Amino acid sequence: MKRLPLILIFSIGLAGMVTLSAQDNLPSEQVQVIKNFEARLADANKLPVTPSLPPADTTTLRYNYRLQPKSLSLEYEAPTIRPLGIKTEKQDPGYDGLIQAGYGYPNAPYAYAGYRANPNKQLNLGASFRHLSMNDSKQYADRRFMDNDLHLESTYFTDSELALKGNADFSMDDVYQYGYDHAVYDTLSGLKRRFNAFDLGFQLYNGENNKGNINYFAGLDVYRFADNYANREVGVLLDLGAKKYIAKKHPIALEIKTDLSTLNDTTKQTLNNFNLLPSFTFHSNAFRIKAGGNVAVYDDQYFIFPDVSLALAISGNQIILFGGWTGDLQKNNFKSLATYNPFINRRITIRNSEYNDYFGGLKGNVSFIQYELKGGYKQTKDMALFQANNALPVSFDVLYDDVNLVYALGNIVLHPAKNIEVGLMLTKNFYDPATQAKAWYLPDFEGSARIQYTTMENRLQVALETYYMDKFPTLNAFEEEGFSNTLLDVNVQADFFITKRFGVFAHLNNLANIQHRRWLDYPGIGLNAIGGIQVRF
Repeated sequence: MKRLPLILIFSIGLAGMVTLSAQDNLPSEQVQVIKNFEARLADANKLPVTPSLPPADTTTLRYNYRLQPKSLSLEYEAPTIRPLGIKTEKQDPGYDGLIQAGYGYPNAPYAYAGYRANPNKQLNLGASFRHLSMNDSKQYADRRFMDNDLHLESTYFTDSELALKGNADFSMDDVYQYGYDHAVYDTLSGLKRRFNAFDLGFQLYNGENNKGNINYFAGLDVYRFADNYANREVGVLLDLGAKKYIAKKHPIALEIKTDLSTLNDTTKQTLNNFNLLPSFTFHSNAFRIKAGGNVAVYDDQYFIFPDVSLALAISGNQIILFGGWTGDLQKNNFKSLATYNPFINRRITIRNSEYNDYFGGLKGNVSFIQYELKGGYKQTKDMALFQANNALPVSFDVLYDDVNLVYALGNIVLHPAKNIEVGLMLTKNFYDPATQAKAWYLPDFEGSARIQYTTMENRLQVALETYYMDKFPTLNAFEEEGFSNTLLDVNVQADFFITKRFGVFAHLNNLANIQHRRWLDYPGIGLNAIGGIQVRF
């Protein structure tokens, strides 16, 4: 009888141990709660796990604002009626070299040669040469031109994060000033004006991301621009900058520019500008805001311009609302004026234009459509206008006036199919000069359209291009106002590689045969064509 309590206690303890062991290994279909005590004991033995929500997936939202859609070009340079240059980007990426040779009407030889090389992973080299000329003197006396361009470039990536880039460009262009009364004069002497330009540039920058999330660069560009009438302009641009990313997405930037240019003809003129550009850009999941400024110095004068902008996502990457306010000093030096108007007077006054630009619009990507719609109000002091003079041959003087400009533009690129690209650009300007009656020789409505079709594994490319420019006001030497004629330039281009390496090309330009007078007394070339052979290697 004395052993009975011991046996009873031993049996109860053994049953408890079996029960506890069974609870850890019970099959799901045999779970049985014996009593409250054992249930509480099972709860107490659970592993301590604190539930938490997974981190929010913001990858898509960040993509929308850290990788903005490519900004479409907003500037449109008035087309010149001449055979269009063959675009180097047509070179197949699988080939390093391209040579083209052709001839056109009227009397238009053409040649292009380009080559790129990558001797190793650290070095990239490239070179190209292009020649295009035309002589239409039989149709219109002395209407002719010649363009020659040579380009060299190299990029070297060091073993560290540094990259060194250099480029050299040389051009020699002949412009014939055929703007005179051809009913009175058969020809005149001294019509050829030759422009020589030499540019040399170097840039140092970080070719890879670094631990400090800092991007930096230092650039030096030197140019010499001259003609055969004793005009010599030398320019030097020093550009330094750095950008630090906070939290890997909010950049603080600082850029310093020193832009020097000197023109020597019968006198010496200088335009030396200095810019200090600090800014901070904040990126969120819904918007991007930039706050910065532009401190500009010229001739002991200080100008402070804002550099602020806001981009707001209305519907992801499909609809982005943007707006801002920027300003700067824009140089009207010999190089920029002669590039815009090659018939510029042999003696000019160079000057800065001061502008403030208030703008806003919409842009984005919708399916296969990329678009940008922009409008704004631009105030400009000393905008460059033009007036024909009474010298023979006719050239153009520069008139400076304060001009308020209201503008609207649209730019759309469509890819309805893999091998089809459609582009459309429209620009409308409303000028309000302070002293001049009108904005002489500045177009107020322009448009262009392009349809390009590529097939046969990129061996055949066909394109249709159209340019339109509405009438714009002109002013002759006797203060008489007029208007240019309307430009409608329709071009068809075809490039076909018969084999992988050998092909032909043919371009028909100005099918409407309109001799547009972009500059008074200078009718452009009418219908013209060019064709030839091409080899890639």
